[in-house]
Amino acid sequence: MSTWDRSPRRSTAPTSSSPGSAVPASASRSSPDHATALSLLGVSPHLRSGAVLEPYRNDLFDLNISCRTYPEFATSLIERPLRPGDGIYSFTEKYIQTSGLSNAPREMPAQISDTLAAQIAELAESVASLTGLRGVLRIDFLSDGEQVFVNEVNSIPGAMALYLWPDVPAEKILLDAIAEAQRYFGTSATTSFDEGAALRAAGGISGKAGIPESAVIAGSMVRC
Repeated sequence: MSTWDRSPRRSTAPTSSSPGSAVPASASRSSPDHATALSLLGVSPHLRSGAVLEPYRNDLFDLNISCRTYPEFATSLIERPLRPGDGIYSFTEKYIQTSGLSNAPREMPAQISDTLAAQIAELAESVASLTGLRGVLRIDFLSDGEQVFVNEVNSIPGAMALYLWPDVPAEKILLDAIAEAQRYFGTSATTSFDEGAALRAAGGISGKAGIPESAVIAGSMVRC
């Protein structure tokens, strides 16, 4: 569809929308959700061509795994992040708090069945293969304890997920990633974020989080 369908519709279940890491996830637990969906149009210009709304299932919990593709494919421990009281992270809780996600409450290794753990590891390898992503990835899943769904992939520089590899020295992971990049991608620099475009985009993020733009940019520099 080239235009957003604005006709009123009544959903039978709450919905959630997470249009990307640049804007907070939002959820509506009441029906109808049509007004909520339309209000998202003003959050980001990226949403004006459409958005995906998913049924909000309160029975699903997060399970994350990291994988690396060099010198051979390997997977990390699986974690179960422990959500805040209402079950939804705010932008500030997830990205701005000084402790960061690496120090957020979690169950690691996740107390899940061996069958589910094996399925997650298998799916992680399939995702890496199908997408062609290389390096260090963190793949997020949603599960009810039996079924499991791939939620999203966080690749460098989005998430190094070094904390998921307690038995592998961080320097080995990083040096292997560098060796892989040199072997498969050469040494030429990219121009995807030339002239500070990525940092300038942080201004939009600061507005959503209600913090000064200078603080976001400084935080980005520290995290890099």
